Parts: sequence; structure tokens; C-alpha cells
Amino acid sequence: MQGAAGSSSHLEGAATLSQHLLDLRPLKHLDPVKKTILPVSIVALDDGTTLVISRYGDPVWDFYPYIPQENVKPANKQIDWRILLPDGSRLTDPEHASLHESAKDFIWSLFALPIEGRKRPTMRTLLTKFEYLKLLLRWMVQVGLFRFSDLAGRTLDYVTVARFKATGCKAAESTIVGRLWIVEDLYHQRSKLNDALQVHPWPHESACMLAGVKQSAAHL
Repeated sequence: MQGAAGSSSHLEGAATLSQHLLDLRPLKHLDPVKKTILPVSIVALDDGTTLVISRYGDPVWDFYPYIPQENVKPANKQIDWRILLPDGSRLTDPEHASLHESAKDFIWSLFALPIEGRKRPTMRTLLTKFEYLKLLLRWMVQVGLFRFSDLAGRTLDYVTVARFKATGCKAAESTIVGRLWIVEDLYHQRSKLNDALQVHPWPHESACMLAGVKQSAAHL
């Protein structure tokens, strides 16, 4: 039992060390070429050297160095930006280059420059945020919105979409809150992004109220 605990502690320590190797400079004014090669996942090797696992420009961000648990599937340690969109295209296709970059900037900003008053999220939390973001991206493409700034005035339309599963059944309240919090986060991160929601998505409401959940009952 002690051996298992020690092994787990060692893995978590290695993950923390690898995370500290990341360059967390703001992306907003970073040269596009430098941004493309910016490491988003690095592993510290036993010999003291480091190995870049994923870079900003890659279609897949593999966070396995930060999620050492063996019971988590490899695919569940990755952000795969090749999202299938309603028109049959992928987010990584050239016609979606602007939205693709905006989505990457936003997700990375949540880690590199956390929302004021919040702790830096773990990579597993970042993966959850990405899952919530995917529905928003698909809806945006479906209705012809290709920048987060274009969401102004349309966010309440998205609330209806966020309430349901693909099957048409109502989604779990926690899922609805997560999907709507993503929209609020786009507003909270506006000063750190080149493309963001510049006005509060629902000035007189909150994600929890719109999802029918008491504020104290929701947490992400």
C-alpha cells in the first residue's frame, strides 16, 4: 500500500515538474511563428533533459505528462482540435483558421493566464473545458459565426442549444452549467485575447440561473 502511494506521489511530482517547464507568456501579442512552435506539453526525462510532446500549432495537444494515471485512456489525456463540424468540415481545415486559432488561444489562456480570482486549472480541467467548448464551436459554425466577438447579441440563442444532448434529451444540469460557463469565461478573458466576447453574455443572469441550478450547488 505504501509502495503504491509512493509511486503515485512520484508520478504527481514528475507531472508538476513538467508543468513548471512551460512558457506561460501571454499569446495576445506573440509573433505568429513563435506561437506556432510554443510548447504546450513537455516531459522531464530522467537524465535531466526535456522533450517537447506537443506544440501550439499541433492538431493534437497531448497532456499525458500531466495526467500520469494509468487508468485514464490516452485519448482522454488529449485535446484533439480536429473537431468535426456540422457541415462535414474539421476545425483544423483552412476555412476555419481564424476560429481555430481563437479557440486555441482561449483554452491556453485559461491555463497560462487564469481568470482573475481563480487558481490555475489542472490539465484535466482544461480537457473538460475543451469538451464544453466543442458544442459552442459547432453551433457557431452552424449559424455562421466565425469569431468569438460575433457572439455578442447571440448568446441567449445558444442557451437553448446548451440545454440539450445530441439525442434531443435534456442534458444534466452540471453539463448545462459547464457549457454556459465557457461563454462567461470568454468574456472574463477578453483582455487577454485578440478575439473574445466583449460584453457579458447575459448581464442580468448567470450560467447557474439559466441552467436552473443554485449557485452553491455548482462547481467546476
